[in-house]
Amino acid sequence: MVLVMKLNAFCWNVADGLLPDDQLSDFQRDRMLKELPPLIDYAGYVLFFPSLFAGPAFDYSEYRQWIDTTMFDVPTTVEPAKRPPVLTGKISWNRLQNIDPLAVETAQNPRAYLGGWNMNTSNWLRNYIYLRVTPRGKKPGFRASLMTFGTSAFWHGFHPGYYMSFILASFIQTSAKNFRRYVRPFFLDPHTGKPTPNKKIYDFICPIATQLIFSFVVVPFLVLSFRDSWEVWRRLHYFAIVGVQLVMVFFASPAKGFLRKQLETRQAKGRFFGPRPSLSRNASTDSVSSTHPVLGVADNIEKDVTEMVEEIKAEIEAKQKSLKKD
Repeated sequence: MVLVMKLNAFCWNVADGLLPDDQLSDFQRDRMLKELPPLIDYAGYVLFFPSLFAGPAFDYSEYRQWIDTTMFDVPTTVEPAKRPPVLTGKISWNRLQNIDPLAVETAQNPRAYLGGWNMNTSNWLRNYIYLRVTPRGKKPGFRASLMTFGTSAFWHGFHPGYYMSFILASFIQTSAKNFRRYVRPFFLDPHTGKPTPNKKIYDFICPIATQLIFSFVVVPFLVLSFRDSWEVWRRLHYFAIVGVQLVMVFFASPAKGFLRKQLETRQAKGRFFGPRPSLSRNASTDSVSSTHPVLGVADNIEKDVTEMVEEIKAEIEAKQKSLKKD
């Protein structure tokens, strides 16, 4: 599984090296390979024993920079003993950190939970699947989420439990996103944007709910078979599935519009008393880096599906025309 990530990333890095720089993102320019490495170097990267089976996966450029020490910004003209003392003695070894246990156990929402779990796999899914299937100039939508989910499930294997967990997790993440967007702002002061006294209740309930829900979600991931997974869910009274359905129905009802109007009213009052940041841009202590993918369902699925169908039709027509010319 780790080898799949490394080989896939390597192929994309080589492909990026064939493109003009103006067509690449900063991340792609940093990881691209203009020339193929020697066979020995390539074998060393692929079969690097500390991460061969258990990971974490990393890009070839990181491996090469570590081997030749170019990742360390150290002047070569000055002897180490003659350099001024600028080190604190505190060393950070988190460049390839694969899990943040504290972030997982204290996560307030599914995104923060997933952001602290299997971090390098999340980075691979985002940089080499989620963003790669998105046409240039467009934002990732339903197709990107669908392809990311499918790749992640297929990467794990063919057991039904994997797909049960990933499908349910994607809908849970979408429900949590709606809660964070339309409910959380009520626990923030509309004037200052700071937490209200009731925010402590919100912060207390959210981590508990997140842990309970994901304890339900990962059951099929461990049991694997559909029959046994469904039996465990049945004995748990399908509480997470029922909860997600209720939340999605709630936010698909006029209640969503009512909450939006209430938020607009509170935000208008905040502007009246003084300027403050937009409610949708409040910083959060449990937010995760943008390097982590979002596997939730898009807000406007119909629009994204229509665009996807139109793009597929255009590709088919283009291939048909090229075949006729040949």
